[in-house]
Amino acid sequence: MCFVVLAFFVFVLWALSQKEDTRIGLFLTPIWFAILGLAYVLVRKNDWHRDRREAYAKKMRDELADR
Repeated sequence: MCFVVLAFFVFVLWALSQKEDTRIGLFLTPIWFAILGLAYVLVRKNDWHRDRREAYAKKMRDELADR
């Protein structure tokens, strides 16, 4: 089944590379993921995000303890 999935991915890449409109999107996709990865790293380092994450974890622990 893994080979079927890989063959499907190869087919999709081939199909997207056939037309000019989709080829542009295909080439820009790695850049988009790099931007998303950079934004993720920058947000995770932010103290505001850490505080919100800790508050959410505390809220979830409290809700589980109430059950």
